[in-house]
Amino acid sequence: MSEIALGWIKRTTRVAFALEEGKTLHLADLGRGEKATVIGVAQGEAFCHLCSLGLTSGAEVELVRTLSGRSLLIVRVDGFDIALRGETAATVKVAQGRRS
Repeated sequence: MSEIALGWIKRTTRVAFALEEGKTLHLADLGRGEKATVIGVAQGEAFCHLCSLGLTSGAEVELVRTLSGRSLLIVRVDGFDIALRGETAATVKVAQGRRS
């Protein structure tokens, strides 16, 4: 099996487990330090840009910090930090697992 196929299976499995275990919300609604799994990105003008930044189904995200009253968010996506406007982050649907 190719590396691409294995990566897709891994991300798809991650989404399925996140949906089973936790609640869904938007990326902009996460609190500082909270982690979640991306389950989808709304179609729109920023869709391609968000996907190119790694915000695709199955990606693990963490809200690192917020600036200017949550109008700018620093988000860690699969180990890389990116800055997103709050309204753009609101187009990303995530699932947050339950805490043990």
